[in-house]
Amino acid sequence: HRPQGITRHDPIQGLTKARVYLIYPLATRNTSGLRTKTRISDKQFRQLYPQHTTRLYTVEKRPLGSRMIDKLSIIPHSQMDISQRTIGSLVAEDFRRASVFKRHGIDFCCAGGRTLETACKKRGVSVNDVLVEFELAEKGRKGEAIRADKLDVGVLADYIVNHHHNYVRESVPGLREMTEKVARVHGAGNPDLVSISVQFREIALELEQHMAKEEGILFPYVKELEKHEQSGRSLTPPMFGTVRNPIRMMEQEHESAGSIMRGIRKLTNDYTPPEHACNTYRAAYTLLEEFEDDLHQHIHLENNILFPKATELEERLLTEHQACSL
Repeated sequence: HRPQGITRHDPIQGLTKARVYLIYPLATRNTSGLRTKTRISDKQFRQLYPQHTTRLYTVEKRPLGSRMIDKLSIIPHSQMDISQRTIGSLVAEDFRRASVFKRHGIDFCCAGGRTLETACKKRGVSVNDVLVEFELAEKGRKGEAIRADKLDVGVLADYIVNHHHNYVRESVPGLREMTEKVARVHGAGNPDLVSISVQFREIALELEQHMAKEEGILFPYVKELEKHEQSGRSLTPPMFGTVRNPIRMMEQEHESAGSIMRGIRKLTNDYTPPEHACNTYRAAYTLLEEFEDDLHQHIHLENNILFPKATELEERLLTEHQACSL
């Protein structure tokens, strides 16, 4: 009884194969309801599948012969489509997953629109390994992650300002002073330190202007959208046409800021100071990495949660406004 939509196993041709199977309760010595080329004994089946209930598995086979199952990775049914979800939505659901993406060099903020499968393939990472690391991240940290995707747009905008904009404003003066001091003292022996100082001044200026535009134009309009929804009043299109226009500009500036921080990460060798580095040198690298981590969270909240919510809300309100005008 082969279930619809499930691909039967292809013969192993000397390469690792990964297929999705639906394993049925033990019934015959063939054990697999798919009648594949894989054959295992009843005893092996009981050892490998202690829960004899219909369940989805990912079976990873290695070139050890078609009669053996080398490795079995069990994934709950509810997660089987996770590889096709965007990495931005996965982080929005639980921000603890961000640490997993960071560890594998996967950009979840500016490039949050890619599927997990696409992102993992580009970095040469196994989706299954990432899912296991998700579970470890979720179990290893106490307390619940902030479900930013459940916040109203006005509350989320305030959260971004209070937690991320303020962090930038508080961190920039000290970090600018540190990077300039390290470049001045150690720059002769390591010219990259001068470049780091210059690039940090550049991103500091960009973020200052960027945050001012968000707080002065975009976020007030987003809050106005929410007020219109709550009051039931019809929405008049803004002078900039649609929220998509300032959002497009903000996303471009996010990409620019992300590019600068990637350059700084490369120049600092992933924020790894040399053995001879003084305390200020080491502190600067530590704080630069912290700054980058916060920027990733900041951009993720906007690109992957706030901006889509605001766009959807505006479209809904404008549609209602047009309907009332007819």
